[in-house]
Formats: sequence, C-alpha cells, structure tokens
Amino acid sequence: MAATLVWMMVAAAAAAGGGGGGGGGDLLMGRRGSPAFMMPSSPLLAPRLNTRISVTHRRADLPFAAPSRARRATSHFSAIFRNLRLKADASPPAQAVKDSLVVYKNEPAIVDDVNEELAKVTLTFLGSKARKAKLKDVAMIYEGPPVNSVEDVHELVLETGSKSISELAQLLFDKVDHVTSWATWKIVCEDLYFHGEPSDISAHTKEHVDGKLEKMKMEKAAKKEWEAFLKRIETRKLKKGDVERLKDVEDLALMSTNSSKILKGLEVSQTCEVAHQLLLDLGIWTEDFNPWPQRFGVNLNTPQVTSHPKFEDVERRDLTHLKAYAIDSEGIKDPDDALSLDADGKVWVHIADVASIIANWIDSQGLVGQAATSLKVRLILILAMPEPAMSETVNMLPETAIQTIALGNEKTSCAFSVGFRVDEDGQVEDVEICKSLVSVTRVSYDDACDYIQDESTDLGKLDVIAQIFADRRRKNGAITFQFPEADVKVSDGKISVEPVEYYESKDMVMEFMLMAGEAVGKFAIDNQIPFLFSSQLPPTEPNTPNKKMTLTKPKAFKPPTTLSDMFELRKRLLRTKLGEPGYHFSLGMPLYCQITSPLRRYGDLVLHQQLHAYLAGQKLFTIEQLHQRVSETENRSMNMKKAERFSRQFYTLLWLKQEAEWTGEAICLSQRQQKPAAPKIAVGLIEDLAILCSVKLKKAVKKDQSFPIKLAQVRLVDMRADFVHNVDLKDILETEELTVYKEGMKSRRNVGTRMNLNP
Repeated sequence: MAATLVWMMVAAAAAAGGGGGGGGGDLLMGRRGSPAFMMPSSPLLAPRLNTRISVTHRRADLPFAAPSRARRATSHFSAIFRNLRLKADASPPAQAVKDSLVVYKNEPAIVDDVNEELAKVTLTFLGSKARKAKLKDVAMIYEGPPVNSVEDVHELVLETGSKSISELAQLLFDKVDHVTSWATWKIVCEDLYFHGEPSDISAHTKEHVDGKLEKMKMEKAAKKEWEAFLKRIETRKLKKGDVERLKDVEDLALMSTNSSKILKGLEVSQTCEVAHQLLLDLGIWTEDFNPWPQRFGVNLNTPQVTSHPKFEDVERRDLTHLKAYAIDSEGIKDPDDALSLDADGKVWVHIADVASIIANWIDSQGLVGQAATSLKVRLILILAMPEPAMSETVNMLPETAIQTIALGNEKTSCAFSVGFRVDEDGQVEDVEICKSLVSVTRVSYDDACDYIQDESTDLGKLDVIAQIFADRRRKNGAITFQFPEADVKVSDGKISVEPVEYYESKDMVMEFMLMAGEAVGKFAIDNQIPFLFSSQLPPTEPNTPNKKMTLTKPKAFKPPTTLSDMFELRKRLLRTKLGEPGYHFSLGMPLYCQITSPLRRYGDLVLHQQLHAYLAGQKLFTIEQLHQRVSETENRSMNMKKAERFSRQFYTLLWLKQEAEWTGEAICLSQRQQKPAAPKIAVGLIEDLAILCSVKLKKAVKKDQSFPIKLAQVRLVDMRADFVHNVDLKDILETEELTVYKEGMKSRRNVGTRMNLNP
C-alpha cells in the first residue's frame, strides 16, 4: 500500500473532474498494473476503439511513440500537486511515518522507511526510484486513509468466501471510491492476506499468512542488522565476527570479483582501490601487505614432494677435462648454465639437464600448472602471516630436485651441452649437441670481470669471442642500449632499493646464451626437427605496414644511443612471436630460439624434451603439439611477469613512503604541454629507483638532461608517487618557460589568485 498513496492523491484530485461511464475520474487499470484515470482534457486515441478517451499513466508507462502525450500527462500531475507544495521550513502536521504522503523539496513522495536513529527516511517519488533524504527535510501532508483491521477482514473473508474489489474495499475502508479501490488492490498485490483478480479475491490460509509474516519479520531484523553492520564499518568500530563478513571486500581488493555488496551498501565506488583503502582503514590489511601476486592468481607455493626420479642411466660424453665456469650473481644456489672452451677453440655451453629426469615426471605430477610456467621467478612478496616472509623465491620444481639438477652442486654434474665455433665474422658454425658430464666451478660476476681482462685465461679468450659475436649483432642493428634496473629486496621488514651494478662479465654470458640459441636453431633446421623459434618484426612507423625481414638482409636501423631515444623506441617495439624461423629485430639475429633456462622457463624445457627425443631416436612432437604444450601455460606466464613487475613497483613505492623527505634526480625522456599557457610536463626516469615519473617543470629542461625532483606524496592504493620539480621560484631564469609561466599567472589573477614573481 505504501507505494500507492501518491496515486491515491492523484485519483482524489482526478475524481473532481467527472464521474463514471468512461468520463473524467473513472479508475482503470493501466500498463504494468498501474492505475489510470479518465480525464476530460487532452484526449488520446485508444487503440482498437472508436471512442476517444483520455488515459493518464505514469510517465514511464506511457507508450514510447507518444513523448508529447507523456509530457502532457506529466504536466497534468504537476498541476494536481501544485497546491500541495510546502516551504522547506513549514511545520508538518505530524511526524512522518511509513506509508505516509509527504512533500520533499516541493515534490510529492511516499515514505517507504523511517530510520529515527539516523534521522533519515527512504522516499519513493512519482515515476522514479526510491532515494534517501533527511527526516527534517520532509513535511507530511497525508497519513493515508483509515484502514480497518486487515487481520479481521482476512478472517471474515476466510469464513464467507471470495469478494470483488468493491466488496473488499467496503470491508477495509467502509467506503468505495477511487482511493479505497486502488489501495485495496495494492493490498491484494502484496500477496500477504489476499490473492486473485479484481472480480474474484480470496483469502490466503492462516498458515500462509503466519509463514510470510515470520519471513517479513526475519527480513526486517536482517535489514536492521545489516544497517548496523554498515554503520560499524563507517565508524571504523568493528565487533567480533565482522572481519569474516568483509570477505567480499577482500575479494574485490584482490580482483577476484568485480563487485562488493558491502561497498554498494556504503554507497561508494566498487573498485579494487576503494576496497584496498577500506581494508587498510579497518586494520584488516597492513600497509606493507602486497596484494599483487594474488591479484594475478600466482601460486606462491613451491611443490612439496618427498622424492623424485634420478638421472637416467644413459651414455654421456665426458667433458670433465674442460674447465666449466658457472658465472652468476653472488649467492645464487642453483646455476643452470656454464661455459667451457676447448683447446682447439670450440665453445661449449652447458645447460642443466632438466629433461633427462624431470620433464615426464613434472607432467605426471601436474607441477607445471601449479607453478604457472616460470620454473623459478623471484617475486618480492609479503604473505598474510603473523611473521610474514618478506622475500621469497617461487620454484616450479621441488627444492630437492633443483639441488640435484643445478650445475656445480656435485663434483660432476649431468648437463645438456651445445658445442659450436664462431668465425671471425661472428657466424656460428660446426654445431653439435650431446648429453654430458661436466665439472663446474662457480664464479661471481664481480670475480669474472677480473678474469676476462687477461686474454691468456679461458674466460679472457671467451670474452674475445663474445665481442666478435656482439659486433656482428650491432652491425645488424641490435638494440644493446638498456634501461637502468633496480634491485628491490625485503629482509626482516626492511626494504632496500639499490641500482643493479653493471658487470662486463654479465654481457659476456648473455652473448654466449644467444650464440647457443642460434646454434640449436641451426641444428634443428639442418636435422629437420620440429622446433619453436623466437622472432620479432621491426617497429612500425606511422602509416607504414609491417614488412617481414629476411634472414640474409636485415633492414638498416640506427640503434638508440640515449635514454630518450630508447624510451621512444620501446613504445613501438612489437612482441616476440613463437613459431617459424624469423629475424629477431631487437637481438639483431637472423635465427634464435630460447633453450638455455629449462629451470626457469617451461618453454625451454619443452624444447629440451624435443632434442632428447631426437638424440634417443624417439617420436618427435609436431609443431602443433609444441605450441599446445607451451600455450597451456602462456597466460600464467604473463600473469607471473605482471605480478613480479607490480610487486617490485609496490615495494619501491613503499620504500619511498618511508623516505618522506626523499630528493633526487630524474632524466628527462620526453615532454608535453597540455595547452599553450600551461607549464610543460616531463616524463622522467629516476635511475636510482628504475621508475618513471611525470613532473610539472618550473624551468627549461632538455631531453636526456637531469633535473632535481622532490617527493610530494605516495599513494600505495593507486600505485602512484607524485614528484615536484625541486627548484625555487627565484632560481627560474628569464627563459621561454618563465614567459609561459607569467602568462599562466595572468589568467590565474582573473580568479583572484596572486603570486609574487620577484620575492
């Protein structure tokens, strides 16, 4: 009955316009069960009738093809209620109660609900949805028609049988007119006490009424408790048990769902950022909780097994007479590649022989799916534990298996070795592959830098070969210019962000990994082995279609020599493709495949399986089967990379927030200007942190020029840090930028903002 009183008032007003028999004031049934009244003016042509009658609906119920009629009907309603409008400070005749007709901001509305504690009411307006308002802002003008006891009438109808709408209206309201008939029908529509059609209305059984009343009572109690729960969230005063109820907020914050009933109830945006901030405000999440691994669905658990297969008993080539060097970062416990040099100048790249013992076992254990394609990804993460692990390594293989497979953990190690020569032009030739036994010595990048300076040592000779190959790649247009990197570490709750130190030995190792990739690719082509190659098309210029490069004639290209050039080029580089042999633009190589990290990349492991099958004379995978095995984990691999990148950024921002007074320098990579009178905005690279920033410039800065910046604020929830150009106004020189600045200040003075340019 609550939603009908506005219509009752319309009916009462319309009743003055005429009587029955299709004249003004007759009550009819409109579209969607809404009431309609015959009106003497603005007649509408009723479909399939020869009689011209006027039917007034709510605006939303009028036919779509008659917008002008809808406007006339709405205007008529406005005229009806014109005399009911009250001023905001008018004294109401009584306290607003549920189902009463009130005026709110000079508009009629029905009170659906009253919350005296919050001094708010929920109102339903004519032709619109319900909305909330302050109790003091509404003025009651009609409490509703007097109603006899519905329970008594219900019992009477149960005893005497069904009634018509007029008979039931007489029993309920002691009179029959437009108002009471419509109110009676709405009571029937509630389906609590009565049901049926206007000509035949019956009473529900007592059991039905009692059951529905109990349900309504429970719903009302649940609604009241829900509103109290939302109130506790708003006041940040949770009680025992409330935290468990906030799971849908946590699910939204972790991006496992797109909506939250709680945030909707709080009438705030349903975004992961808002959910994250609420969890921080409530103390459920701490500021140092990193949500990004879970947001990307990364499984943080290393597979736990008690045993694993041992190396198969097969014939291996004994290369233990060669000195094999596993060159890696200090403290690495699982190196997966090593370098050797024969007396006759042949290079050997030894790779951890994962495929010999683990490939089929991994497939049978389902470990690939569990660990998401990256055999070992260094994620900086914080787990939601009382004493969280601040920094962890996520392995796809069990720790015991890694220790056995990694090179150098035993006196001799099983390896998969790739041998080749490099001629004076940097061409890879005389390729062979085999399963081998090697004796590996571990060397850090720092120590290796000392060894490569002496060309009489194996590492010194290897470095010469690496330089020859690198020169060939550079002539082919390889991109060797790299952006700075930062090493983010978390230990005992303390975050450190340090620039990654450059080592010449690291470049040397990289060159030999690329040589091995080209060598194995040639071996696969020469022996007709189905294989997956990595290729990359050149970046496209505006309005220039892609053109596939040939293996013998790479496109002339001038590699970037500055950070700003590299920044612009990176935005245009295309993704690497996996499939047929093709030129790799960034590497400057006519042929390349990734095979040197089977402990870290599942795709490398699949190609190792293919090579093992060839050496053993077994059935090979088809190209389609290779693609299928790799593509099964491609999405997880992308998510793993994203989780790593965002995790590093998260802890970098958290470190910045702890260093509130941080100042430093950025290198200008590009500039833009939103409008002529606005200052330029520079995109800068903070080398020490390896992050980009946007800074509004106060004075002229050229590309690749360093300029001072200062931290303004950090917003972890939004993954953003704001910086300002750390220059005093008095230091701004008479430059074009100052002229632009002055022009901007003139426009600001027009709105009353002034600044002294000559302090």
